[in-house]
Amino acid sequence: MPKIVFFLNVIAIILVGLFVNSCEKSPNPKSPVQSRLDAGETPYQIYLSDDSLLDSLNGKSYLGGMIFYLNTSDGSGLIASTTDQSAGTKWGCDGFDIPDLPNVTECCPASGPGSEVGNGASNTDTFISACGEVGSAARFAALYEENGFEDWFLPSVHELQFMYSNLYRNGFGNFDASHYWSSTEGASATAWRLNFGDGLQNFQAKPDMSRVRSVRAF
Repeated sequence: MPKIVFFLNVIAIILVGLFVNSCEKSPNPKSPVQSRLDAGETPYQIYLSDDSLLDSLNGKSYLGGMIFYLNTSDGSGLIASTTDQSAGTKWGCDGFDIPDLPNVTECCPASGPGSEVGNGASNTDTFISACGEVGSAARFAALYEENGFEDWFLPSVHELQFMYSNLYRNGFGNFDASHYWSSTEGASATAWRLNFGDGLQNFQAKPDMSRVRSVRAF
């Protein structure tokens, strides 16, 4: 009888060791927030259930990209694509003041219509309607398609600022530590961009090269 107990104990120890070893080798489990998003909860529902989870939403996969902004008043938000759409392109339409696109000339940071959260999509649509130049930043952004979603746009300068603060600074998104174009126009010869190396906004000549990262809203 003692021998049987001994062998049972040995087998139990071996099984426990195998279980622990397999757990150590298995991939890291999804975060609770990501699991809830995958199960169909919206970012807003997660926030309302526990407002301390707001920052935990940043960088999570949702509707074709990575969450980087949530409006806690109405549940709308913004998602960034997972890759850059251009490693360097012009803003476009140099010397042409885009009709109906607000000129934002107060620096820095930018302020006013055309620069705020919620302006990126309309800025992009206005630019594309008025300017047919191939290879512009707005066109790179708008022509992007990921995971079946086609409604991407070039972010406004303040949308870009949230992307920098909530994604880049937390190590999400494989961004480059260089300049990214926004859809915010300065004037006929300039447009706004943000330096991901230091987080500073500035306006730059439209023909200069900067990177492009698309955004979509939910």
